[in-house]
Amino acid sequence: MPRIGTGVLLGVLLQLATGGGQELSPAFVRARCASKCLSLHDLSMLEECQAHEFCHACLYPCQHFSPSDIMSSCITSCESLPTVQGHSLCNSTCDYLSYTSTNKQGDCPAPEDAQGFAAACVESCSADQDCKGALKCCPNGCGHTCQEPLNRHTGTPPRFAERPVAIETKKGQSIVVEWSSQKKFDHAVFLLQERSAVGKYVKEDDMSDWELVEQTTSQATVVKAHRGRWYQWRLAAVNENGTRGFSEPSKAERLRKDPAAPSPPWNLTEGDFDIKDGKISVDVRWYPPAYSDLPITRYRVYWSKRLKGVTPGLMKLKEHRKSVRTAMITLEGLEPDTSYFVQVQAFANWGDNERLRSDRESFFLSTIPLPIELPPTPPNPMILRLHSPSVVRNLSIEEPFFHHDRVKAKVYWDLPEGETHKSVTKFMLRWVPTVCGDGYSGDGTLLSRIKEATTHNLDFDIYDLRFDCHYEVRVHAVSSEGVMGKETGIRFYSPPCREIRIRGRQRPDCPTPAPDVPQQPQNLSFVFFMADGNVTGQFKWRMPVQSDKPVTGFRVMWGEQVSSPKGVTPGLPQAPVIDRTSAKAKMLPKDQFTHLIQGLTPGRPYVLQVQALSEVGGGAMAQLEFTVPPIRQQPNFIPPIGRPSLAEEWERKFQGYNSDLFQDDERRNSVSPQSTARTRTSPSWALQNPGSETNSAPRSSAQSLRLCWLTVLLCSFTIVALTTTGFSCM
Repeated sequence: MPRIGTGVLLGVLLQLATGGGQELSPAFVRARCASKCLSLHDLSMLEECQAHEFCHACLYPCQHFSPSDIMSSCITSCESLPTVQGHSLCNSTCDYLSYTSTNKQGDCPAPEDAQGFAAACVESCSADQDCKGALKCCPNGCGHTCQEPLNRHTGTPPRFAERPVAIETKKGQSIVVEWSSQKKFDHAVFLLQERSAVGKYVKEDDMSDWELVEQTTSQATVVKAHRGRWYQWRLAAVNENGTRGFSEPSKAERLRKDPAAPSPPWNLTEGDFDIKDGKISVDVRWYPPAYSDLPITRYRVYWSKRLKGVTPGLMKLKEHRKSVRTAMITLEGLEPDTSYFVQVQAFANWGDNERLRSDRESFFLSTIPLPIELPPTPPNPMILRLHSPSVVRNLSIEEPFFHHDRVKAKVYWDLPEGETHKSVTKFMLRWVPTVCGDGYSGDGTLLSRIKEATTHNLDFDIYDLRFDCHYEVRVHAVSSEGVMGKETGIRFYSPPCREIRIRGRQRPDCPTPAPDVPQQPQNLSFVFFMADGNVTGQFKWRMPVQSDKPVTGFRVMWGEQVSSPKGVTPGLPQAPVIDRTSAKAKMLPKDQFTHLIQGLTPGRPYVLQVQALSEVGGGAMAQLEFTVPPIRQQPNFIPPIGRPSLAEEWERKFQGYNSDLFQDDERRNSVSPQSTARTRTSPSWALQNPGSETNSAPRSSAQSLRLCWLTVLLCSFTIVALTTTGFSCM
């Protein structure tokens, strides 16, 4: 561990205070209180006191001490203890806290012993906290003045003569601070304070104020440290009678490794637009880096104009840049109805000339359009016809993987039909997340998440993918004349961090799953509808039974079932597996408990998953396996001869009602989220009648008679045509 020389440390190692002015601080009051509980039950360690029933009751107010409103809040906290003796011990501690939080160590001299200003007949104080340092507010017979107390250190533990010793841990992310003494500290509690300074070299003036980092009864503790900072520690022993103050500060120490560059700024957002002289101004704000060893000294903002998308030809775009010290900038002189690419980078100073810079965080900003007058169209404009390529063929994607600290996926395709590498010179790709497991939805902020690239090859590794996200990839072919062809797309799923395929030795740093994520949604059920030849499924669920954090929304994912997943042992029952390469997903608000899925294919097996989301992540999946039943077509109905008007009425009012007949007669199929068994029953069908709207206007007698004939005709048709299905006319 690096150390600085004795000469440089001469001023740093001076002790500035012995604790006299800190006796009424919450840290010292809590330490005196804890020591009293240890002494009362003859224990030496706080961990032993926590495990002891009555010592724990005594210690409880010490841990929850608040300088304001001591008695009322303290007595209220004692009511939560289960035993009468615990209440009594807790209330006694409250009385002790009330005294030690307002009275400094020592005794007031006798009033007749006051001399000089201390004997003046004035009310210069009303409590000990009105007096500086170790002075107490004492009576002098005709008033109250601040006086030097007697017996201030009687019964207090000795002051540490040795300085604390610091040792860096093997991982280089923390420091072990140790201390020892030949003197005995019965029932004492140790207070460890820390101060720090940033830089390659340490100076006394650069040191921060002392701050409490630990209250303990051990003789060593581990403190977290940042690279690029110098640290000092000092120690005080406290018992129920008080303290003699802090030890000499330790030698200034820092971690061996130099500081790392800060993480990027995040959450870039745009504010309101201002318009002046046909130009746009907009405020851009961001959050400081989530992690930085050193203080951020400034930010550099880059912005440049972007076209509507990746262009077939080459264009030169100017990049603007500006440095600011706050997490906000106003971009001025922007053109209306234009997209800009904005990047923000954080800087931290290390030494006199070295600067550490973060990666750039970026987003797209689109300005609002302004009304403009179009120039007149020239007569007989010349039309240039250029060849436009057709769509690429056999667009496919491999399983996403983690490589070099990035999530990627290889996309590959074939040339369009009839094209060669001479007629098609490059390809443009665009990929964007649609729904993610952390609650992100592409809706609303889609532009800021779009990634684009160009390539001359028939494959490309798309990059910067997010874990647990559904993506859509679009590919265009570009001709040698620079004409962009029609696009084709494919959807795929990027697995969660713990399930991602890894290339190379580097592994992703996956977060530990939060223990308080929501449980799975309850009572997942479904019903099918038939309309205009399309099969629609309606799926419903209920809120999870338990969720420590509020539910912020739901993620619904569905797709065809994989017939034989990889890694499945033949002959063993397996839970249904969704085909995530073609699965679709939707993010729903927290108050929506139903979702319609259209275009289901009859006879195909599907899997549907519903997941509750919260601020700490997604919860357990409620999963449902179902098979869309096959459809048996009904023969077309031929109306009776001689009643053309009634046939026309039938066709007009009941067009679409002569729907297909379905093989199952169940009304609903539901699955309990707690059940892991596969659902094998085929659900029923609810026939949706597109022509069943009710006319609330009064009917004439002719209309009523016509409706009666129509009802009789409908029942007759149903009895004859639907006998085999078990339906009846009600």
